[in-house]
Amino acid sequence: MKPTISSGTPRNVHFEFETNGFLTAQELFELYGHCSEVIHTHNPFKGNITINFRLSITDWAARIEKLLTFHLFRLAGLPQVWVGELSDPQNGKAHVYIASPN
Repeated sequence: MKPTISSGTPRNVHFEFETNGFLTAQELFELYGHCSEVIHTHNPFKGNITINFRLSITDWAARIEKLLTFHLFRLAGLPQVWVGELSDPQNGKAHVYIASPN
């Protein structure tokens, strides 16, 4: 998602929200369950266990990264909206911007 930023003061930023390809709440629970199966000790009497992650680790990571590319959040008691950017295309660093909602 690349925001559209107007020129002038104040600047207006418009985000087109993604509709697919990012990690959903249901997939988070699914992935958590798979990871839990991997990290916890298995019953030695149960034999070998195969865990089907459904997607490759690369695909899971891409979904998480897409979810976090841009994210909006608010801090309790403050009216501003904070915009988190995972990786700025110009310098590769994460940034947080403070905005006022319209």
